[in-house]
Amino acid sequence: MLLALVPSSGSAAPDFDVLEIDVDWQLASLPPPPDLEPITTSAVLDIASPSRALKERSTYLTAIAEEATANGVPPALVDAVVRIESRYDPTAVGSIGEIGLMQVRPKTAALLGFQGTAAELAEPRTNLRYGVGYLAKAWRLADGDLCRTLMKYRAGHGSDTMSALSIEYCRRARQHLAAVGTEIGSPVWELAQAVIRPRSKQVEHTRLAKRLVTAATAPRFNPTKGLRLSRRHEAARANRAWTNKNRVGELVRQKTRLARIVHRTSSRMIHLRLAAPKSWVASR
Repeated sequence: MLLALVPSSGSAAPDFDVLEIDVDWQLASLPPPPDLEPITTSAVLDIASPSRALKERSTYLTAIAEEATANGVPPALVDAVVRIESRYDPTAVGSIGEIGLMQVRPKTAALLGFQGTAAELAEPRTNLRYGVGYLAKAWRLADGDLCRTLMKYRAGHGSDTMSALSIEYCRRARQHLAAVGTEIGSPVWELAQAVIRPRSKQVEHTRLAKRLVTAATAPRFNPTKGLRLSRRHEAARANRAWTNKNRVGELVRQKTRLARIVHRTSSRMIHLRLAAPKSWVASR
């Protein structure tokens, strides 16, 4: 997309000075207004939603890396632009005549020296060559700043206004880079290894984060409280053991006393019998 777009809803331009306020702060503090129309130059959908077109990404990574290297721009930047503009669909056609992977307009390509037909401009290699050439000049004019580069690619090299559409474009580019796990300065081989994570993986990460937050806010175990309960149980068990031991000991002592009494009684009777007079014994 190489032409500035103005939303038909008539929303006012952001009330900030691009030269004084950092773009990161703008992204965080200035969401698009509710009545802002979506970018209509290509079918831009949620990064996390699966699409058959995304399966073609690996088909064009080699060409993306070669054209980016030849023009002195980061391959990850070109990859993000292709992802936003056409979702890796070389047959995509925009509402105002943009063509191919990078949604290059025939008039813009002609300014860069292209003399072929629209069908030839849709050829992936040709489209990348002229699209990356235009993006490379925007990269140099923006001094390597991601959001300003995308602003100039979307709205034209002479644009200096970071509109809400340009901010949204930059947000989607960063979202794509985060989804594939690459950065602007990533080497070519890392770009080839990056894969778009499906929604299920992101849901799992979200659920895991929620579980971690729940675990962090859950009441902590109090070892002192458990120790107090353990000591109470130990004391109660010791009391029961002591009581049972005393009962057994008391029974043993009672049996011992009874045995001694019986023994003493038997010994006394024998003694009396031995000491009694014979006449008394005989009389009995």
